[in-house]
Amino acid sequence: MEATNFFAMKIRDSFFAFAAAFIFCGFRAPAHSAPRVGIDGGVFFPTSSKTKDIFGSNFKSIGPGFGSAQVLRRRITPDFDLMRQERGGNRATIIFAGAKILIPLGRAPLSAETAGFAPYSGAGVNLSYADIRAPDAGVDDKGFGAGVSAIVGASLGQTFFGEARYRIASSAADFNFSGAQLVIGARF
Repeated sequence: MEATNFFAMKIRDSFFAFAAAFIFCGFRAPAHSAPRVGIDGGVFFPTSSKTKDIFGSNFKSIGPGFGSAQVLRRRITPDFDLMRQERGGNRATIIFAGAKILIPLGRAPLSAETAGFAPYSGAGVNLSYADIRAPDAGVDDKGFGAGVSAIVGASLGQTFFGEARYRIASSAADFNFSGAQLVIGARF
């Protein structure tokens, strides 16, 4: 069995274990706060030179956000992201859907009202769907994959946050979509 297929199977197995834990833990919001929704947007920087040569050095990303922007205690939240880039007739659309666990760094404030800048770290797992059309590389393909990510970020008050993550994703149509991502978001 090829190493990449073995790695992709391990990621998928980890995703399903994490998803099962996620379902049992649920998305329970504290009793004093209503569920919050918002929007996340950012830029993704693939590390693969082949991917950058065909699609460009950065992708736009956007997705819905759920839960508070603040990370005052450990929590698991849904994680959705849509990345898209088009250049010279070549197009890549990648959808990530999964979950992430976020953990506050340092001592958390006693309440959300006293929190200003609150750093956190975390990790995520996801399934992905890729739609790749790259005539320059002779590729027109769609498929599913899996991935993991490492996250560091900070909430800025109760509404805004900034986040940096590194994604490790299974290859799609011989393109590697692993790389760094910068995200900002707001919750309403």
